[in-house]
Amino acid sequence: MLRPAGNIFGIEFLKALDLDAFFVLPLGAITGALVMGKGHRLTDYVNKGITRMAPVVLMLLGAGALSGLIINSVLPDLLIIAMDKLGLPVLFLAPISGAIMGATTSSIATGVIIAGSSFSEILLSQGVPALSAAILIHAGAAVLDVMPHGNYFLASMDCMKVSMVDRLKVLPFEALVGAVMTIAAIIIYSRY
Repeated sequence: MLRPAGNIFGIEFLKALDLDAFFVLPLGAITGALVMGKGHRLTDYVNKGITRMAPVVLMLLGAGALSGLIINSVLPDLLIIAMDKLGLPVLFLAPISGAIMGATTSSIATGVIIAGSSFSEILLSQGVPALSAAILIHAGAAVLDVMPHGNYFLASMDCMKVSMVDRLKVLPFEALVGAVMTIAAIIIYSRY
């Protein structure tokens, strides 16, 4: 929150902060435990935190490896060629790439990062405004981001104590929400 606040309010010191959550979150948890007088339970908190976060960390490592593989593969080029053959305007590259990368990684955040890294240059060079491209990539990534190989799917299944079959029944509704978001974004932001 500090860097965006620095950008919004023009505070150079905050704009320059480059803090990684890998370090900040544990430091904040330790500080919070000490301030609340729970320092004597710190070992218990650390053990519970590591146990709960280990699967997520492994998924994030996998998503990072997958994103590196996608960015350095021919997939971005093949997608551009396919769109050209279908006669789709370059604007549609944003939501389509977001949807493909969101589904591949099962994460809006990772999907947006990969799609943005892979396609921002061509979108911007073809005259698509940066804000429109960003919104369309983000909306597209929301279409299929909650797939069974992702942490949101598994976390929501686990916390609500539902079976895999019942959790899979929700996927069409989640995809519909993402599709409506994408269609609305295309209607609003396609006028560039």
